[in-house]
Amino acid sequence: MQFFKRSKTKAVDHKEQQTRLILGLSLPAIFVAFFSLLYAGLNIYLLAFFNIIAFLGLSYVVYATRNNIDKQQQLISNLLAALIEEDYTMRGNLQQDAAIAPLLKLINTLADNLQTKSRQVSEKQILIDKILDQVQAMCFAYDNEQNIVMANHAAHTQLFLGQELAQCTLQDFHWMKSLTEKNSAVVTLNTSQLQGEYFAFKDKYLSAGNPHTLLLLIKAEQILDERKQQAWQDLLRVLSHELNNSLTPIATISRSLNKKIQQCEFPKQPQFQQGLEIISERASSLQAFITSYRELAQLPKPSKSAVTVQSLFDPILPLFDCEFTYSENWPKAASQLVLNVDRKQLQQVLINLIKNAIEANTVNNQQGIELDLEESDDMLKISIRDFGQGIANFDNLFVPFYTTKQQGTGLGLALSRQIMLNHHGQLQLENHLDQGAIATVSLPLLQRDNE
Repeated sequence: MQFFKRSKTKAVDHKEQQTRLILGLSLPAIFVAFFSLLYAGLNIYLLAFFNIIAFLGLSYVVYATRNNIDKQQQLISNLLAALIEEDYTMRGNLQQDAAIAPLLKLINTLADNLQTKSRQVSEKQILIDKILDQVQAMCFAYDNEQNIVMANHAAHTQLFLGQELAQCTLQDFHWMKSLTEKNSAVVTLNTSQLQGEYFAFKDKYLSAGNPHTLLLLIKAEQILDERKQQAWQDLLRVLSHELNNSLTPIATISRSLNKKIQQCEFPKQPQFQQGLEIISERASSLQAFITSYRELAQLPKPSKSAVTVQSLFDPILPLFDCEFTYSENWPKAASQLVLNVDRKQLQQVLINLIKNAIEANTVNNQQGIELDLEESDDMLKISIRDFGQGIANFDNLFVPFYTTKQQGTGLGLALSRQIMLNHHGQLQLENHLDQGAIATVSLPLLQRDNE
């Protein structure tokens, strides 16, 4: 049994309803007036003229009403169509269309609210895109058909190699299948795009009601290096504080006793005086040693400015009595490539690396340093090559306190690497296939100065 039956009455639009209403009210009045005049004995010609005028007036009223309704319906249709097409700039004129002013007011209010919401969403999306592009982690998303729908700058350049996202699918990267099995994992990759260990994070989200997957790849080495550097800084801060508290009174007392012996307040004993001098000297040496390591723990944040590669090297190369050779693209590229760095800190890194290269050449009785530039995507690589015996122990290269030099402090490479991390760059050392070692500084490229 059906409790509710569909009405069989045909829908009548607003224009037809108004026409029927006008005719329903006007025609009886015209007929009453006609028969009243006829009953009063009015001339038949005047009655005919009256009927003609009445019907013409009625026709004009019907036409004007229908035309006005058409305009009102067209106006409302245009406003609603604009809202459907997400064009929130159109508004209805409340004074010109007073008959439908309440409805137009509601539509205008709806358009204002939607325009505000749309602007807020757009601004938030722009902010999110800018944040994602500044993140060094590779972030991308794909749909159920494994089509790549979004990728930040790091993923677009490092993983998809600048290809159009519409041409990329998850099926093109077979090694990604292992990443999608768990929500988070540490994976080892050795592909043409990525090498090393990476933290992988996966999460689900909805876009336009359709399920999508968000995937993040973060290089584990960088995170571990940052934590290791922080641990060393914390250790150095504590050690320097405790040692200074002990060394300061030792050095002060030893100097005071030595001064009293020299003033003949105590019997002169050369061995005793020599021992005090050794204590004072070693205490001062240890204080200087601790002060140098404190620089690593209290390295200031970089004060960045736009500088060319050439302006970084010009002041420091004359400091070294060494013959420098350059790659073919160095002269032009060095004067055009611009970096956003702390000039003094980066020059300190370059001085440390060039000094190490010269010392490596000395051990092997070699001379000459090769300088090279390589521009890749938005990164600039500065390479410094020596012709020494190469690097024997890679494990302790960046460990503070570790050095193979008689006069070394083990600070140079550790400090240089910390400076590079603060600049969102990298410092890598490797042996050359033929001879010597190569130190490579990688930094984000700001722009190319073509002037």
